[in-house]
Amino acid sequence: MDETTRRGGILAGQIAALGPAFRQRLVRDRRQIDALLATIAAAADQPGPAVREVELAAHKLGVAAGRLEAAARAAIAQAMPGSRAAAHLAAPHAELVAEIETALAGTPEADGA
Repeated sequence: MDETTRRGGILAGQIAALGPAFRQRLVRDRRQIDALLATIAAAADQPGPAVREVELAAHKLGVAAGRLEAAARAAIAQAMPGSRAAAHLAAPHAELVAEIETALAGTPEADGA
């Protein structure tokens, strides 16, 4: 079992234990991060506020999110322009999405998610 699948299974257990409201929040947080990354990629200059929002959203989510959070902090500290920040955030974002998708696949559907 690869690490993403293992962590996704752990997250699936947490989602099941916490119920549909947590699942809905997880879906909402993922969509928020996806939208923020699109905003960052389109920014010509340093997209500080959007990168900071990614950092804050990732902070709430867990292990893979911790890597995204650290990458966002680095992008802020280095004042990366939008395209560079987006590239810097791409791999940890993909890892987080994979973990979330694995977890959501292992849980019952929530109403309105």
